Amino acid sequence: MTSIFLFNSLEDGGAKYLDSTVKLQPILQWGKSGCLRNPEDWEAWNVISYLTSGGRVHCGGRVPAKAGHRVVTKIKESETVRGDWEVEASTEEKHKELRSRYTLRLPKKDEIDAAYINIELLRLYSCKTYPGTPNGHGVKFEHNRLKFGNFTEVPDIAGGWVTHVPNKYCNQGVRIGAFSGDVELYWDAEKK
Repeated sequence: MTSIFLFNSLEDGGAKYLDSTVKLQPILQWGKSGCLRNPEDWEAWNVISYLTSGGRVHCGGRVPAKAGHRVVTKIKESETVRGDWEVEASTEEKHKELRSRYTLRLPKKDEIDAAYINIELLRLYSCKTYPGTPNGHGVKFEHNRLKFGNFTEVPDIAGGWVTHVPNKYCNQGVRIGAFSGDVELYWDAEKK
């Protein structure tokens, strides 16, 4: 079974690929994971807040999501207690907001210094495994906002994103909004 993870994250590691030890991730996922063990939930979209630190994965509660739902995510440090971080993901169903949240104090040595937007697939058997979207379109991460440690907003978020697409088996790619900082991850689910 393929597992799909779509998420934005804040991490340590100085933006060096695969060098982080702390990850704050609100994740939209399909399939199984360490935070989603019930087989009845694997064949559906779910939203879960993940926080990885010290080699452990901490999980917020599971929130079901449906195709077409808007998922809102927040990753923030407490403005009153430095080092306390909260990861939150929510979706709305029948005008009721459903949330997954996890809060943890990070050790002082862990410094969050990089932001990412990702799609990860485990056990990709064919391009049809990707979520069905019109060819050339994918998942959009909109209204991205980043703040410095003093809680002032990063002024040019669009100019700060760097793309990294390690393989292109299914014509994967990234589009970055020139002024907005919006990011779209796309693929071709029909590629053979």
